[in-house]
Amino acid sequence: MTNITLETMQPDDAEAVGRLICQSLHFNLPDGNVLPWMERRGLETFRVARVAGQLAAALNIIDMEQWFGGRASATAGISAVGVAPEYRGRKVGAALMLEMLREVRTKGVALSTLYPATTQFYRSVGYERAGARTIYTIPTSAMRGITSAYTLVPAPDADIDVYAPIHAAYAQSQSGNLQRPAIMWDRILKPIFSSHFRYLVLDSAGQPAGYIVYAQGNQKEDIKVADWCALDPAAGRALLQFLGGHRSMVDKVQLPGAPNEPLLHLLAEQHSDRSWQLDWMLRLIDVAQALQARGYPAGINAELHLSISDQNFTWNHGRFVLRIADGAAAVEPGGTGAIDLHVRDLAALYSGHLTPAELQLGGALSGPPAQLATLGLVFSSPRPWMADMF
Repeated sequence: MTNITLETMQPDDAEAVGRLICQSLHFNLPDGNVLPWMERRGLETFRVARVAGQLAAALNIIDMEQWFGGRASATAGISAVGVAPEYRGRKVGAALMLEMLREVRTKGVALSTLYPATTQFYRSVGYERAGARTIYTIPTSAMRGITSAYTLVPAPDADIDVYAPIHAAYAQSQSGNLQRPAIMWDRILKPIFSSHFRYLVLDSAGQPAGYIVYAQGNQKEDIKVADWCALDPAAGRALLQFLGGHRSMVDKVQLPGAPNEPLLHLLAEQHSDRSWQLDWMLRLIDVAQALQARGYPAGINAELHLSISDQNFTWNHGRFVLRIADGAAAVEPGGTGAIDLHVRDLAALYSGHLTPAELQLGGALSGPPAQLATLGLVFSSPRPWMADMF
């Protein structure tokens, strides 16, 4: 489609953009709540597409970082992608997404992360499923008998600085967790539409070893944990002991966790359900920069020759030599291109969501067995996940 223009949203357009997003994504926010929500995000973080001057689509960019290989790499978190119903099927959304990716690349950001309303559309602009957000439901009765020497104390202060160091100490050992910006912490600690209870876990020396932030409804309604963190097994047992203490009033607890959540292994029995899961998607905007931004396992020295396909961005399309040493990467153009894959599938490999063997079985990767084995070592990591939704 021609005559599409793409631009930063002007403040005077905020109300119209808010209505477009709510309509296109079926958000039932009262009119009086839409503008405050946008202002919390920052009006300057919204981008719009116009067709012949008429507002047609919009999205929001959240500057954040994501942990991969022990390093926090800058990523553009994308949310509230909406196309007005009358403009759907006319490639307006794709034009807006690709222009946004070009823009954030000029700012040195090599990655982009989002939760898809439709997977196929985001694959068309180079994203791929690369990690999960999983909610577990655990009966409070399953926590009976769990004890810990650690204690929980109320934490009435919603200051980010209380929680962020604990979360960062945990998140860097994971793949895909966010190094949260202030806006993401505000969603947890200062929610607009509900109130949360906040507790710190203190170890035997009185030092923070974890925390929990949760909401509760009426009697027998599930406790819903917004965020939690346990830096060691004793902190995990303390959280379970605390939650289990609600069993006279509450039957179940819902909490986010890793694909193979260690907290669940502290339960005596396998009495938990994976009640909800959605995969988030990742886009390598700049392959060379992204490969150099993440960390790699210590003790591995390797040279890999990649051939990357990317029909949207010419700077990614071609051959690269990836050299790994001392937990870091160097990338240069050229090489034999022995390992062949699409930029989408590189995203799933990059995060640790799929191994080379899994990609090969899906027909998304080819290469010499020895190089694929090395590739698996280079990108080995815990299964990627995050607790945050945006």
